[in-house]
Amino acid sequence: MPATREDIIKAIKDQDARFTRLHPTILANPAAPLPTGTWTVRDCLSHIAARALLMSTLRNAEARLKAAAENRELPRINIDDINHGQVTERQNATVEELLKEIMENHAKTIEEIKALPQAQLDKMYTTVQGDQRSGADLILGNVARHEAGHTNDVEAAINAVKSKR
Repeated sequence: MPATREDIIKAIKDQDARFTRLHPTILANPAAPLPTGTWTVRDCLSHIAARALLMSTLRNAEARLKAAAENRELPRINIDDINHGQVTERQNATVEELLKEIMENHAKTIEEIKALPQAQLDKMYTTVQGDQRSGADLILGNVARHEAGHTNDVEAAINAVKSKR
């Protein structure tokens, strides 16, 4: 069953609740390394903040659809370069500012979701991986899987530091 507007809003609010709960321990442990890769908690927050305007997922899918209809290819993206840029762009932001950006971008996304025509949520898109998903499923996947997965990493990093104390 495709995701609903309510599913997306609930997932965003669930993420906000997690960040609210984790807020004090995030502030106390921004340099904690994530369980995998080279990022710290702070780096991961920079990435989440950059992606927290979740409607960009739908705009990117629309651009792919338009390009396909016009028989043209979009330039290949290097996700590592994008991720590095997101972290670099926010290198002077405090952790408090990153958390605020996440929450503000979530609030903007909720307002956009509420105003989005149902037809756009129901519309089918081809993902970068080549499978078909509704607009609602694309947005929900971005928050419920991608962002929540990174938040799991942040929480694991903080718990690892706490267990060493």
